[in-house]
Amino acid sequence: MQKNDLNITHANDNTRAHSPRLISNGVKDKALKKKLPEFFKPLLWSYNFSKINIERDKEIIIVNTLNYGDLKHWRWLIGHYGRDAMREVIRKVPVTEFRPQVRPLISLVFGVAIFNYAPRGAGRKA
Repeated sequence: MQKNDLNITHANDNTRAHSPRLISNGVKDKALKKKLPEFFKPLLWSYNFSKINIERDKEIIIVNTLNYGDLKHWRWLIGHYGRDAMREVIRKVPVTEFRPQVRPLISLVFGVAIFNYAPRGAGRKA
């Protein structure tokens, strides 16, 4: 796999991949904008797929897709949300939400050097 397989030119590049959300006349279909493509269904098996909203449930979609998705899923995420929005979610979510095997790839692709590590004993009362 080459770097350009994910439509990546540089980790800090803000360009977006071609989005499948556009219909033939170039007008965005509002129904498509709110609905996740069917090929995401296996990644979100524990959720009611028909009720997932791509804006409201952005964090869930991004975390599950980065952990279990393939190149097709990652391309769709980058094309729909953009690298900046994804970086924001990645930095906000605790590092334990990401599988250890995928963290180096996330770091490389999205230029995230520092993940959100929760301090030991967070939430515990003395």
